[in-house]
Amino acid sequence: MHTPVQREALKEALAKEPDAWAATETAPETATANFAAWFAEETPAVEIPDLAVAFAFDEAEPGDHSPAPVARLRAPFALAEGVQGMGLAAPAVFEGLPPASDRAFLLSFFLKLSHLPEHPTALFSAQTEQGAPVGFRLDISTRGLEIALLKGSATNCLAVDALTLPQPGHWHHLAIGYDGSRQAKGLQLWIDAKPIPLTIVHDELYGIARVKGGEMRFQFPALEELAPTVIDELQVYRDVLSEIEIAHLRDGRALLEAVRDEFPREDLLFNYYLRSKSQAARSNRQRAVSASNEVATLQDTALLVPVAEATPSPEVRPTLPFYPLPLTADPDRLGFAQWLFDDRNPITPRVMAARLYQMIHGVNLLPEKDISDPWQVPADPALLDYLARDVLVKDWNLRGILRTILLHPPQASSVINAVEEAI
Repeated sequence: MHTPVQREALKEALAKEPDAWAATETAPETATANFAAWFAEETPAVEIPDLAVAFAFDEAEPGDHSPAPVARLRAPFALAEGVQGMGLAAPAVFEGLPPASDRAFLLSFFLKLSHLPEHPTALFSAQTEQGAPVGFRLDISTRGLEIALLKGSATNCLAVDALTLPQPGHWHHLAIGYDGSRQAKGLQLWIDAKPIPLTIVHDELYGIARVKGGEMRFQFPALEELAPTVIDELQVYRDVLSEIEIAHLRDGRALLEAVRDEFPREDLLFNYYLRSKSQAARSNRQRAVSASNEVATLQDTALLVPVAEATPSPEVRPTLPFYPLPLTADPDRLGFAQWLFDDRNPITPRVMAARLYQMIHGVNLLPEKDISDPWQVPADPALLDYLARDVLVKDWNLRGILRTILLHPPQASSVINAVEEAI
């Protein structure tokens, strides 16, 4: 629920976002001349910057070998033969991995699948304590490969799928990128250094799709007669890499060969220069990601505003429904149903929580008989906020919601206040 100040801030952030991304679509004026000077050097310096996480799995206790280690592999885990040395066998859990919708990233790894399951099965995934999907997810099945950034449900996410699949029993290099734009078209996939066409499945994300602590599960069901699924050389970068950099991650030599080639591909090297060397181009991308992150942060903040702070004075009280229909919805019964259960609509979860609470405990959390009026200040704002958020977190699972209500009788209000202050 937005306050008037938040609504204005969100409006301004949304207006700035397109211009910030438009600036990334063209090369800076000085880039061409600077590239020529760099390429004219006897031995142009080449490296792949922005490394955030690096696991090789060759030690008994694999660790993060990036310049500033932040991730770790949680025990227990099992090692198996990798593409070079040892690799990591499923299942395993990582902590501190950065893939999330509020930043650009590229996830690179070698993969040897045990088999292709008939139904979509998670290779990488994360979830909340209540089991709701959140953050980065990679599903594989015989029907294709799906990449998603989710925020609690399959309707609040960015998702794309591909028909090209890695072949079971063979090593393949996968690179999955996201430019930080809050758009599904910003997701990218390369298999063995070849860009893979993607089809957009869902393109509406409200807020930030991120899991607390950066936890990510590497898992895949094992078949008794087959070797387990294994990954190796896992790396995460803080930017989407260029084509030649991704090829270098696969073979370890593509970038060096490109600058030494008698007839070099200057288009590939120019894209590499813009990505890794041009400070002006890098600054433009960083500003664009920051603009999108500002919008997502304001969207998330609005969902946490207590009722008392969002309640307008009587003279500015809007007519209901105060939250507009989604842009993709028609003004009909289906559109109204989408409005009711849209994650951005604070009315429905509050009404549902209040009605269930009254049915179980006999206490009306809203002061009037018409508890569908969201602008009333509740008798216990902290408790109603807590229960309404729980409705969304549990993805409208009635059993989980009722359990929460049963565990929080009226006298538990002070406990909720303590929890809210701790958060």
